[in-house]
Amino acid sequence: MRWYIYGIILVFSWSGLSLYASLDERVCEEVYWGVRKSHNESLRILQDQADKGNGFAQAYLSTAYAHGFCGLKKNGEEATRYALQSMAFISAEADRGNKYALSRLATFFEFGRGVGINIEKAFQLHLQAAADTETVGNSLSKYSLGRMYESGRKTKNYHEALRWYEAAQNALGFYHAGYIYAYIQQIGIDYQKAYGYFTKAAEEGLPEAYSDLGVMHFFGRSVPVDYVRAYEFYQKAKGLHVNMYGGLLQIQSVSSEHFRQAERLEKGEEGHPDKDRSIKLYRIAAQLDNPKAQLALERLGVN
Repeated sequence: MRWYIYGIILVFSWSGLSLYASLDERVCEEVYWGVRKSHNESLRILQDQADKGNGFAQAYLSTAYAHGFCGLKKNGEEATRYALQSMAFISAEADRGNKYALSRLATFFEFGRGVGINIEKAFQLHLQAAADTETVGNSLSKYSLGRMYESGRKTKNYHEALRWYEAAQNALGFYHAGYIYAYIQQIGIDYQKAYGYFTKAAEEGLPEAYSDLGVMHFFGRSVPVDYVRAYEFYQKAKGLHVNMYGGLLQIQSVSSEHFRQAERLEKGEEGHPDKDRSIKLYRIAAQLDNPKAQLALERLGVN
């Protein structure tokens, strides 16, 4: 987990679309002296600093309200209010070349928080923030440039999007680079690279990456088909509040088919009984939490 101190307030290293609110909530628990506290305590500190005029805290709260981070409900009015409060300070810091301030100001112009939407200005500010030194603002803006190219908010260009995502070296950059390699034909599908980037994103704590790793194992993309491993990744994603209904439904279907095939083999419905193969299939189904398969293994005296 990466975090950086500007003055007296911790500026967290992750921003992004509302899809990733769960990641930002996790990061938000780290307050500026490095002690893990609840969301309420983190928010109390941020809001206290914002009320005292800390521009970085105000800018962070603007992002938090815009995307529903830190356990907050999305609130456009509050996002705009904090953006306006921080605007003079963030603008002055941006003029001084502060990378985080440049990145936040770019976001304000991109999404019209406290200012009119100006995509070209946002793009140029992100470019400034992305240049030179490796800082939190640098990383955020590299990711944001990739997002602008991928979505077409600037000019749709998957090659440029991929270049910036790979340069960002953060969870969101890793994840989106993986997505492009896994699904975008114009780049050339490369499941091995996709798997590597999804793994990096998961290691950084991005819940959605576990879902995609599960898909890779389920369909055998760059790795052998492994329904048990896929199920493990799906369960991990679900535990981190990712909607895994479709993936788990597929696992349930596979589990049921493995159980039915194991029954047919045990009874010899497809020729001579084959206990060894039936046990192998029962075990896979049991590892996929099929209760009938678990009972069958108990009946056969194996585990």
